[in-house]
Order: sequence, then structure tokens, then C-alpha cells
Amino acid sequence: SDWTKGTGATISGGKANFAGGGGAYASILTQNSVVTTSQNYKISFEVSNFVSGQVVVSIGFNTQLTVSANGSYVFYGIAQVGDNTNFIVRNGASNFIGSIDNVSVKEVTGDQPRLNYDISNWCWW
Repeated sequence: SDWTKGTGATISGGKANFAGGGGAYASILTQNSVVTTSQNYKISFEVSNFVSGQVVVSIGFNTQLTVSANGSYVFYGIAQVGDNTNFIVRNGASNFIGSIDNVSVKEVTGDQPRLNYDISNWCWW
């Protein structure tokens, strides 16, 4: 219900459905102000009922993954400064006919891997 729907994009049966048409990049679903710039995100989703074309899933317009087959997909990205803060699902250069489900956008936080360079406890013999 929080999605803005463009030409050829619908939501039914718990899935986002794309019927192609409207030309490249015309079929689109958008949620505004979902991400924060300069933050890291993990994006996952499933493509099903694939018939043809490409689907592009993105945070903003520059951090994206383009796929053209059924399956589960995961990618990581940073919402770029100067980009919008929207989450976008749209058809690619080829009109996408298929469905998207189980979409997840999670901010990646927590401890970063660290290396300990303290050599005071090393044994040299």
C-alpha cells in the first residue's frame, strides 16, 4: 500500500507483478524515503513467474542489481550522496514480465571486522 505504481506494475497476491509494456524503464514501483544516504544496505528479493525482460532493483538510481531469471537474489550497496532515498523496482532495458516477492531492505550496522596488530603477546621463539 506504500508503493507508487507506474505503468504495467501491480501488486496482488502478495507479489509485485510486471506486465511489460510502456517501453524501457517505464514499469516501476517506488517507495519514497526508505534509505539514508551514505548508509550500507543489504537488499534481497525473489523473482518468480519470469517470462522475459529484465528487472532492476535499486536504492536510489545508482546502486542496483539487474536480473533476468527466476531465483533469489542478494546484493549490498551504499545509498549514494546526491542520489534519491527511494527504493525502486522497475523494468530494465527489456520490458520485464514476471513477479517480485520477499523484498527486504536492511541497513547493515554493527561491528566491522577488525585485525589486532598488538604484538606484545606474540611468542618469537
